[in-house]
Amino acid sequence: MKVIPPFLILALSSTFNLGQLAAQGGKGGIFSGRVEAVDGNNITVHHRRESKTFKIDDKTRIAYVSFLDADKEIKAGFFMRAQVDGKGRCGQLWVTLPIPEEKLNPSADMLAMTPKELFEMADSSGDGEVSYVEYATAIYRSPKHGPIGFGKSDRDKSGTLNLKEFESRLKGIK
Repeated sequence: MKVIPPFLILALSSTFNLGQLAAQGGKGGIFSGRVEAVDGNNITVHHRRESKTFKIDDKTRIAYVSFLDADKEIKAGFFMRAQVDGKGRCGQLWVTLPIPEEKLNPSADMLAMTPKELFEMADSSGDGEVSYVEYATAIYRSPKHGPIGFGKSDRDKSGTLNLKEFESRLKGIK
């Protein structure tokens, strides 16, 4: 059995902890909120009552959630969730179109509705499918978790939820 020298364990542990601190205390982490400004590759987002700026580059994976016919670009007012490293670079970015500001308050009637009735209520365009903006406006709004959960529920990758996908998504809301 090989014995690992204590100084090597300490060095590896210190390196890991410094990287973790840089990601948490510096510019890194998960940022979610409303986009305040876009300046070239620099994006500023309103995250937890603070402005946070990070960079995107050609390695950044960008998911435009439920954009359908909208131009796939990032603009002020859009919502996003970004995974940012300790150097301020974004590895993964989820972007959604603007969502109305009013609070979601489920009524007693909504709590008694069937999934099909909720689907019809959420489908404000009447096209038989629920986009992310419709979903976030009527059912569940979370800049941090919403786009990812919505994308996972969109099994056919159409950018919208059909009734079956919508029912599945409702089960995932806690």
